[in-house]
Amino acid sequence: MAGKKGISGRKSIKGFHQTENKHMRTAYSVQFKKSVLDFLLLNGMHHTIHHFWPESNVANKIYESKRRLIYLWGSKKYSNTIAELSNCNIKRKLSKIRPIGASLHLPTDIEDDIYFWFRSLRKEGIPVTDNVLSLKVLATCKQNNINNENIKITKSWVSRFKKTHRLSLRSKTHQGQKLVTLTEPMTTDFASEVRNKMLELGVLCVWNGDQTAVNYETVPNRTLDHRGAKTIWIKTAGKEKARVSVLLLASSNGEKKRPFLVFKGKPSVKPSTAALNSANNGFGARVWKEVKDLSERYNVQIHCNQKGWFTSEIMVTWLYHNFSDDVSSPKILLLDDFSAHWTNEFVAVARLLNVTLMKVPAGFTSVCQPADVSWNKPLKSNLRKKWSDKLILDLQESGQALKAKSPSRTTLVEWITSSWDQLSTNTIVSGFSRPGFLKPKNGEACDEIDLF
Repeated sequence: MAGKKGISGRKSIKGFHQTENKHMRTAYSVQFKKSVLDFLLLNGMHHTIHHFWPESNVANKIYESKRRLIYLWGSKKYSNTIAELSNCNIKRKLSKIRPIGASLHLPTDIEDDIYFWFRSLRKEGIPVTDNVLSLKVLATCKQNNINNENIKITKSWVSRFKKTHRLSLRSKTHQGQKLVTLTEPMTTDFASEVRNKMLELGVLCVWNGDQTAVNYETVPNRTLDHRGAKTIWIKTAGKEKARVSVLLLASSNGEKKRPFLVFKGKPSVKPSTAALNSANNGFGARVWKEVKDLSERYNVQIHCNQKGWFTSEIMVTWLYHNFSDDVSSPKILLLDDFSAHWTNEFVAVARLLNVTLMKVPAGFTSVCQPADVSWNKPLKSNLRKKWSDKLILDLQESGQALKAKSPSRTTLVEWITSSWDQLSTNTIVSGFSRPGFLKPKNGEACDEIDLF
């Protein structure tokens, strides 16, 4: 089907094209309504409709709708109001007639107080929605003895308030327990502390380890769909919440250690079997054959427990695995305040391996921890791309009737290791240089670092 004449743009692919506006309703001014009522008194209903709406006739719907509209204007409910408003040069131009007090109008000083209340909340990072704003307005009216029994905070009033003060609903870009305004001084202080510790120990690099969760299905939160669709359905394989915990470790000179993975699994109820499984990193005998092959193939450590998260015992194993080769050289390791990082056993093993632990300030990991600063986002982007590639491949194999299938354990391990390998040295080093732990030389790239 070709597009309509006179409409420019691309030709329609599926036959859909721009259509004419067929809305029949029109808002009439008070002056027009008064003219219709005056003409009706002298000429009758039939002549009045044909005079003001020549296109109407007795046989079509326009005639009947206009007849009902005129009777409504001439009723006791509206006729006196129309006659009264038509005598005012300003109000005669109104197209909507509402009784006084039906709409909300606040004094300027009260509205300013509400706006400053909003600003004070946002400075503290407290979310403010349209509903929260409406409740605050009603409370303010009650405090100032404004009769709010008939007041309704309509969407139009909220929209006008937002337009007046240049406000809009925005998606969050950051969340945390600390204010964003405090991040810069905290980052500066912690960076200075790290540099001083490096000078004290005489080390040339610093390490950072951080856990992150990787879902089996990286299902997007948004999808393309038709405008106005009320139900947006996304097919999944039922594992969109299943995940594996990954611990990443890298140094400020760009060196990356192999990922350390923890899968979720139910422990055996038999004590004897549970003891045997502990020797297999928590896996059962059958699953351990597959996991052991994966561990050797991708050179990664894979463990399992009931929660699928890092425990103190696993953290001690991780510490031995990565830092037991060279105990004579001192090392600095940055960790967040996760409880498994600071148990007595873990701290004692770190001291035994000549590893100095430094805690990233709680609430400021987004700006003080190298992994959160520059590693995790590109890692998750690589994983999302691999999930998209799998989706396209599944569509090619199955056609339009896609049967959703989550990636296997083997596929997930391959995705994690390859995504981690794809991160460049510059990306790793920038996680340490951006918070100020390392300072680049003038005119040199980020990976060429001068400590002092």
